[in-house]
Amino acid sequence: MATESIAITRLFDTIGLTNDNNSLNLIEKKTAVLKPDVYKDTYSTFNSEFLTYLSKVSNSTLKKYVKDIFDRDLIYLSIDTNSKNMIYGSVGILNNKLGGIFLDVKDLEIDIESGESARIDDVIHMTYFQFIRGTVIINYSKIKNDDELNKLIISYLTLLFIRTLKLPTDEKTKALIIALVTNFYYKFMLNDNRAEDKMLMNVADAQKEYVESQINTRSHILSKYKKFRDIVSVFIDFNITNDSPNKMMMTLIQKLRINNLLYLTTSLDYLIATMIVSTYPIDILAPTNIVTVVQTKFETAFNKYMKSLSFDAKTAKDFFKRP
Repeated sequence: MATESIAITRLFDTIGLTNDNNSLNLIEKKTAVLKPDVYKDTYSTFNSEFLTYLSKVSNSTLKKYVKDIFDRDLIYLSIDTNSKNMIYGSVGILNNKLGGIFLDVKDLEIDIESGESARIDDVIHMTYFQFIRGTVIINYSKIKNDDELNKLIISYLTLLFIRTLKLPTDEKTKALIIALVTNFYYKFMLNDNRAEDKMLMNVADAQKEYVESQINTRSHILSKYKKFRDIVSVFIDFNITNDSPNKMMMTLIQKLRINNLLYLTTSLDYLIATMIVSTYPIDILAPTNIVTVVQTKFETAFNKYMKSLSFDAKTAKDFFKRP
C-alpha cells in the first residue's frame, strides 16, 4: 500500500485553519492520496466523467473556478483513513499557494478501480468547496479585516439562527441577536480580541441604546463561553428564548445535519465555503441555503480573493511520482 498512496501531511504543512477545538483539522491529517501514476485508469475515467458533467453545468462562478482547477491538474483522489468522519475532501497549501484539492473516494462514492462516481454532482461542488477553503486560508489576515465580508457573514449567521431556531424577530430582539452573533463571530471565528468592541457594528442606531443596556447588565456572562457552538446558551442567558440548550442543539442538528453544523461553527474556512456552496444544488449542504440573497451577495464580494489566488501544481505532481 505504501507505493499506492501517501499521507497528505508528508507534503502539506497547512491543510486548514487551526482554531481551538478544531477537530476538522485533525481529521484531515488522516488523509492519504492515491498516486496518479499507480491509478492511471482510475484517474482517466474519473477525469472524463468530471469534465462531462462540468460541461453541462450552467455558467457560474463555480463552473469558472472548478474548470480552472481541473485544467491546472490540481485534483487528486484520496482516502480518509478515519472512516467514521464524513469529511468529503481536503485542501493543501504550499507557501501561500493552492497546491492540491483532495476528494475522498469513500464519502463521494468514487470507485477506486473504475474511477466512476455515483455522486459526480457532489464531486464538482466539493471541488469548489475545497477551493474556497484554500482561498480563505491563504487570505485569512486580509479577510479578518474586511468589514464588508464580515458584516455579510454576521448577517447570514443571524438569519440562519433566527429562522432555524425560530427566534423572535421584533426589532429590539433581532438587534440583540445581531450583537451576540457579532461577538461570537469575532471571538471564536476570527480569534479577535476586539470582539466586545465590535458588538454594535451591525446594530441600527435606533436599537443601540437598548442593546447596550442588555449587554451591560450581563457583560460578565460573555466571558464564560468557550466555543462558537455555545451561542445557543447565550440566547437563553439573554432571555431571547426559553428553550434548553439541548433542544436548540438538536434542532440545529436536525435541520442543518451534524456535519453542516460542524462546518458552520468550527473554523472560518469551513464557514465561508458552506455559506457559498450551499447556494448551489448540492445535496451535502442543501439545508443551509436559506439566506440565499445574502449568500449570493457574499460570493460576489468574495470573488476578489478567489481571482487573485496563486497555485503550485508542480510540487505536488512531482512529489506523488516518488516511489
